[in-house]
Amino acid sequence: MIQNNSTKIVLPGQRLSFPREDVIVLIRTEMLDLEDENVILQDDRGVWEPSIDSLDLVSVVLKIEELLECKLPPENIIRRGGYASVAEGVEDMASKIEAKWYKLQKSK
Repeated sequence: MIQNNSTKIVLPGQRLSFPREDVIVLIRTEMLDLEDENVILQDDRGVWEPSIDSLDLVSVVLKIEELLECKLPPENIIRRGGYASVAEGVEDMASKIEAKWYKLQKSK
């Protein structure tokens, strides 16, 4: 952003603030779709598998990259192993994406 007197000009690829609600809605929607596609698995020994696998979430990060117009390394955004619930995943991923976004904004 360039300031000239009191006029603010937003350059392409820049935003004034992090669109947290948009990010949360996108993550939640995509995770609910993934959760519907997956079944929470539990074998006879009671071994639990995540309802949303970390590999499935790479596509969610790619959609967030399009929204924010920036690169986000999935390995820094998605918890290894996935998430037990949509709420857990949304909060964890949104917080990491926001921190990364602000870091990228400072480097511009």
